[in-house]
Amino acid sequence: MNPNQARLPSAERQHETPRHPGIEVLHHTDLSRVGQVTPEGLFEHDDTIIVGRREPPFRDPGDEGAGRPLEDPFVSREQLFVTWRAFLKRFEVRSTGRAEVSIIASPGATPVPLTDPAWVEPGTMLAIGDRVLLRLFWRPRRAVGAARLG
Repeated sequence: MNPNQARLPSAERQHETPRHPGIEVLHHTDLSRVGQVTPEGLFEHDDTIIVGRREPPFRDPGDEGAGRPLEDPFVSREQLFVTWRAFLKRFEVRSTGRAEVSIIASPGATPVPLTDPAWVEPGTMLAIGDRVLLRLFWRPRRAVGAARLG
């Protein structure tokens, strides 16, 4: 057996790309918002964040600017509470707003009304009424200075 092959798995683990949780806008009445994401570091310490009309900020991937909130008058100021549970690699989601929130487990899946609390995996989508569609993610961190394609 080649000694380099025996060491490959641990060497690969040492070079794994660090990941981070976040939220991506998949649909918004202002189409320029589609594709925007929450800043890296938002969920670093299992903190609960408010998703609503005024927070959190969303920005284009790779943009280091402040970003801006959803700013949709039909989304409550405190529509959702979202917590990243790192030890489970899942999100805990609770609805607190007036607009109906549905969970869509995967593309093409039937939307299911959110019941509190819900434990969902990265990739799950959250529909806030028919106004906003968000995807919860856990993806590789962007390299410093990486350019956005497009």
